[in-house]
Amino acid sequence: MSFVCLLLGTFKISFLEVIKAIFNQSNDINNRVILNIRIPRVLASIICGAGLSVAGLIMQTTLSNEMATPSTLGVSSSCVLGANVSIIIFAGGFLSTGNYINNYINSINPFSTSLMAFIFAIISILLILGLCKIKSFSPTTVVLSGLALSSVWSSLTTLLQYFATDSIFCNRCRFI
Repeated sequence: MSFVCLLLGTFKISFLEVIKAIFNQSNDINNRVILNIRIPRVLASIICGAGLSVAGLIMQTTLSNEMATPSTLGVSSSCVLGANVSIIIFAGGFLSTGNYINNYINSINPFSTSLMAFIFAIISILLILGLCKIKSFSPTTVVLSGLALSSVWSSLTTLLQYFATDSIFCNRCRFI
């Protein structure tokens, strides 16, 4: 499947040209497209997939529960809340005084939305693990508390989106 991804893209390259480009025997454009764009993309996908599977294994092993997933523990919902906080509050929303803060945050870190989602995910995981350690929850109770926490994060996200204006979302929309 990874090899098929080397064939796909807006720039059409045949199967034979992909093989030649891997061994640096094709023309300059094909070599650049395959070696600088498509192979790094495929390798990044493989590494991300392996990392996600290891993270899931660690989460399920640590909590001794095969039902422990990011969605059942509230981690996914906290990521959505973190992204919304970054978009609405910090970049053009309630705390901004115009374009200054929006430009300032984006100039410091163009990945501020991803960073805020990651921070909120860590907070959610630490909250669940802290509750497990303090109250010594059973595996079933861990999942139920995660689902309850997920509902809290989702309701906060809905509340935040309700009070946001459309112009805030339009300022941060980027289509790739």
